[in-house]
Amino acid sequence: MLNRLFNTLFGKLFAGFCLVILLTAAGVWMAAYSAQSQQNEDIGRIEWRFIAHKSVDSAVGIYEVAGRDGLISWLRNERLNTNPIVFVLDSSGREISGRKLPDKAYESLEAIRKLTDAPNGPPEKRLPVRTVEIDNEPCEFFAVRTVAFPVRLIPPELHHFPIALTLSLAAFFTLLVSWLLARLYTRSLHTLDGAMRRFADGAFDTRTSEELARGDAEVANLARVFDGMADKIESLITRQRRLFHDVSHEVRSPLARIEVALELARRDPARTQDSLGRIEKEVGNINALVESLLTYARLENGANMTKSPVGLADILEGVADDLGFEAQQKNVTVKTVLEGDPVVDADGNLIARAVDNIARNSLRHAPEDSTILLSLSSDAESFIIRCRDEGPGMPEEELAGMFSPFVRGANVRTGTGFGLGLAIARRSVTAHGGAITARNVSPHGLETEIRLPKSIEIGCDEP
Repeated sequence: MLNRLFNTLFGKLFAGFCLVILLTAAGVWMAAYSAQSQQNEDIGRIEWRFIAHKSVDSAVGIYEVAGRDGLISWLRNERLNTNPIVFVLDSSGREISGRKLPDKAYESLEAIRKLTDAPNGPPEKRLPVRTVEIDNEPCEFFAVRTVAFPVRLIPPELHHFPIALTLSLAAFFTLLVSWLLARLYTRSLHTLDGAMRRFADGAFDTRTSEELARGDAEVANLARVFDGMADKIESLITRQRRLFHDVSHEVRSPLARIEVALELARRDPARTQDSLGRIEKEVGNINALVESLLTYARLENGANMTKSPVGLADILEGVADDLGFEAQQKNVTVKTVLEGDPVVDADGNLIARAVDNIARNSLRHAPEDSTILLSLSSDAESFIIRCRDEGPGMPEEELAGMFSPFVRGANVRTGTGFGLGLAIARRSVTAHGGAITARNVSPHGLETEIRLPKSIEIGCDEP
């Protein structure tokens, strides 16, 4: 659970803030502790000076009572003369009891001599050193500390650091750690920002999910969302470019035929009527193409639909009647199988056009003396409209793309149509929340299926 938490940007920021707060608190504590330690050490020095002065006074008192021999005996007694230890030096600098002085005893004595004495002040203000004549020879009594002041967590050399400097160091390291953490946690965001900028500059193949997959969970999810958006935009731009190319190709052919007709009319005035008929036909083709393009564009852009109660059985019967009239030229029979007559809230023109387009596609591929079957059925979730012909079918690799604009199958035997009918059918169906698919059937033929959700049925309560 902790691994999952700290693998998120929230977890890392949380840990970072905790670390920053701890460092700040530690810096404040160090400053306060340093000041308190200095104060405690000052108090310790005052207390030691008081005790040391009393020890020296005791040694002088013993000499005055017991004489030189009594003083030497007391000085050599480690149980009585301890912490601080009193030493007595004669005028030649030798210790009168014959003891060996510690290495730093002379240094301590020199340091004490440099301090300012207050002989008339309180004991804690007086220096722990006195000069007394022993056998008419001036001798120097002084005390040496054998136990150090209490050990501090902060080294003594840091005790004298100014509080401002300590706080400044704490602030510096806090800012440094915060900057490093922020840089670490935002590196993936900078990567994503760079990818977005490259994408905005036209590098539509830019993707980020692989590079950021092992980063923070939130950023990795954002990278996946960006890649999904990039896929859709790249696909949209690719389709748009292909659409422009296909439209220019579709328009170029009738324009070329119009130019030929005009040239023939100029060369042979007797053929003017034939040329005008050809021009009229090609202009009609261009108008039909423009109308189909406008319809597809409106559906592609999610244009508002005019919905009203529509009977699906009525739509299929109307399409079958129109198709049957045209199918007589190929001796093709159009049959309908209707299971029920559901009434739906839909744009009747779009549904009728979708069914008509798939039916005409079947008629275009149907051989002579064959049958086209239009059927209406349902299951638990959908109303199902099927159109089945007995033509050659479609290559399996072309089935997935047959509903894209300007796509014509390899088995198309006529040059009519622009390849927009099935694309318009798909958009008409998906605008109602449905789906359209196609599959080859045995022994031969193509079956196109439209599924419309039952939620659009009149009187149906949507879940």
